[in-house]
Amino acid sequence: MAGSERPKQPVKIPDALVLTGMLGWGFGAIPFILLVVGSLVGVATR
Repeated sequence: MAGSERPKQPVKIPDALVLTGMLGWGFGAIPFILLVVGSLVGVATR
């Protein structure tokens, strides 16, 4: 009876948060890395 109160949601919700957090960090880091590399290349080719 107690199992019907919690249908594995305490496991799925943190996984979704971790996945969205990793995706958000990944998509947020790519432009930052490109910006740093671009600025370094711009300074090197000057």
